[in-house]
Formats: sequence, C-alpha cells, structure tokens
Amino acid sequence: MPRTAATKPISTGIGWAGGLVAVAAGLYPAMHGVYWAIPLTIAAVGGAIGIWRAVVLLGMVMNHLHWRDIEVPADDD
Repeated sequence: MPRTAATKPISTGIGWAGGLVAVAAGLYPAMHGVYWAIPLTIAAVGGAIGIWRAVVLLGMVMNHLHWRDIEVPADDD
C-alpha cells in the first residue's frame, strides 16, 4: 500500500526536550523566589507555544504541498 497523506500520520508532540524546557520555565520563579519573574515566565511560555504552533502549522502546510505533488498510481495500472 503506498504511503499517502491519509495513511501518513503527522506528529504534533513537543517531545521530551520541549517538555523539560516548559517545566524549567515553570519552576524558575519558585527556585529563585523572584516574584517579578512570573509574568516574564508566562510571556516566555506563551511565546514558545506560539512559535511551536507556527512551526506545526508550517509543517502541515509543507506536508500537504509535498504529498500533493506525488502521483499515486491507480490500483488497476
């Protein structure tokens, strides 16, 4: 069976490295006891999530453009 866009899954997970960064960013204010860091941490996490979503969206667009250009032979050829 040929691999098509319908059978090829798209991974949208952030992976263990992204999870580790998110946990470290969340623990940063508690470890340092600096309350002014909380809004900065929230902004950093929000920005990282926004970038991650943009990268996922770009990947989905690129995947669509790639698989759109591949001709899938018919079963009766």
